[in-house]
Amino acid sequence: MIEFKPSPLPTMTPLEPHAIRADFAGKDLAWLLEQVADLAEPGKKTFALIHLDDGVLWGRVEKGKLVVSAYQDWTPQLRTLTIQQCRLFSLKGELFIWRIAEGQWRGRKLLDNPGEAYQTIEESQLLSGNRVVAQLPDSFTAIREASTGLRQVVPRTVQVDDDHRLALVVRHYLREDGDGQANIKCSRLVKLVERDLAKEIHHGK
Repeated sequence: MIEFKPSPLPTMTPLEPHAIRADFAGKDLAWLLEQVADLAEPGKKTFALIHLDDGVLWGRVEKGKLVVSAYQDWTPQLRTLTIQQCRLFSLKGELFIWRIAEGQWRGRKLLDNPGEAYQTIEESQLLSGNRVVAQLPDSFTAIREASTGLRQVVPRTVQVDDDHRLALVVRHYLREDGDGQANIKCSRLVKLVERDLAKEIHHGK
């Protein structure tokens, strides 16, 4: 499901390795949370999607804290040294940090600027998980893909099945080249949405 819509031009701020705190995802998350303070909007969520060497960890930023699931059977421990990539995102923008070598990271922040119009493509990517295993504290849900056994703990209270799935919205920012061809300049995560696949098929989406 892909649709075109106008969007502001994002402001890109690069983060060089020397600017990223060595243990940015350790016990003291002050530096990390400071970087995403301008992503917050009243009543809107800032989510975290962190890929580690030993699994995937979802979370949310709430009241100046990073909240992750305590369901230890399915969620890896948050440790800076095992992070492959870390994304914190909202409707306003995204902080993206990725590992370039052992103990070294690079990053960038994209922040929508409402002062400029821009062309985008948004796509909704289905997440693995068509069965609910458990509703967990702090509005997390453990879900599993019936056919493959792939599982994860998502930072929302959801009900999923074959027709009702959770999806991740990705926004691609486009820019025309000298020949008038639109190319993707950069991409970021935007939000989590619930999709009704049966209804989409019925309406021909």
